[in-house]
Amino acid sequence: MLHDGAAGQDGVPRPYGPYMDRLDSLVVQHLEHRLLDPERLPELLAGLIDRNRMQAAKLDARLADLRKVVAEADAKLTRLYAAMESGVADPTDPNLRAGSLS
Repeated sequence: MLHDGAAGQDGVPRPYGPYMDRLDSLVVQHLEHRLLDPERLPELLAGLIDRNRMQAAKLDARLADLRKVVAEADAKLTRLYAAMESGVADPTDPNLRAGSLS
């Protein structure tokens, strides 16, 4: 008998515990030999390093874009403050409300 009658969530009967322990052991051993093979590790690690570098480059580009947005907003605020100080812009002007500047 390959199963004890207990069914998993999908309704398929599951094997006895000792068989599962042996199967787990065989699967882990195979994965260890396959994935952690010394000849394969450099290839795996190179792929991880490349992916990490690409992600870092994307993040660097995003950071540069955000810094640009901050610099533009700062320049707009500086111009607005200068206009208010010189009397060119009236601080009570309804067009200067939050959200109306872009």
